[in-house]
Amino acid sequence: MSKKKEKKQKAEEANEEEELKPGAIYLSHIPHGFYEREMKSYFTQFGEVTNLKLIRSKRTGRSRGFAFIEFATSVAAKEAAEAHNNYLLFEKVMKCRYIDPATLKPNTFRQFTLKKRVKPVKKPKTQAEIQSYVKGVLERESKRRDRLKSLGIEYEFPGYSGCIETKEYKLETPKHTIFTDGDEQ
Repeated sequence: MSKKKEKKQKAEEANEEEELKPGAIYLSHIPHGFYEREMKSYFTQFGEVTNLKLIRSKRTGRSRGFAFIEFATSVAAKEAAEAHNNYLLFEKVMKCRYIDPATLKPNTFRQFTLKKRVKPVKKPKTQAEIQSYVKGVLERESKRRDRLKSLGIEYEFPGYSGCIETKEYKLETPKHTIFTDGDEQ
């Protein structure tokens, strides 16, 4: 064999090996509503999608508009990148380019978990807490009235003292009787 044929054969073998390696694409300007499930089903027309990562906001969980998609073969990834560069979808022009998977960070395709904030549960106020709150409101109101009088303003208003009776607040008791095993009649 001649040297040219050997070089050509080696190049073809290298291309065949490269085609069997996985490939990835970077997809940007993704429209709202085109999420993981839709992307995976859409991009399977080019080949087997092995991994997909839509980048989301840590705070809200909404899409940030770009994604990484890994294909089983680099040929499928290159075809998808070529077909979807400047592709119009939902009134947005998507940008797409082929990325060598070796350049991706190892944790690119790790799973996303949204950190949910837990709201504290408000417990009902006790009788003492309610009474101290009412007492404080009435004291502040009487100080306001005294301040107005000291300034020479004679102004009468019902305020809180007209709305709140200074009586003991009773906690509601159940209106039904609870029987235990021995008390039933």
